[in-house]
Amino acid sequence: MSNLRSTVNMLVQKGQIPEPVVRFTNIDDNLWSCFARLTIEGKSFQTSAEASTKAEAHEMALSKVQLPAVQSSKSSVPAGNWTLNVTDDTIAITFDNGNGFSRSNNIRNTSNIYNVMQKISKDQAL
Repeated sequence: MSNLRSTVNMLVQKGQIPEPVVRFTNIDDNLWSCFARLTIEGKSFQTSAEASTKAEAHEMALSKVQLPAVQSSKSSVPAGNWTLNVTDDTIAITFDNGNGFSRSNNIRNTSNIYNVMQKISKDQAL
């Protein structure tokens, strides 16, 4: 199953869609329900799904909606070694430019990754 949650996060970060409303309900020890409401091109979509994990329920709910393609960015982040460690709630971003400068930042999973990467890389100029 593809990671539709990441696709939605990228669409939100690029301003293509507003941040969706997502709610989880633990039905029992082995079953989660996910409700998602997304607005795409002015149209509202509501979907839900049940699965054994929150992540799987979220993916299944998102799979019921036709997501737009993520638009390409016209600018880029500086060259260097970028490491992104992703959990359900956070993203740890680490940058090393190869010349002794290294910086890390932890952000929410729904934050604008590109803006944070730009900020981290600008710190090397200071």
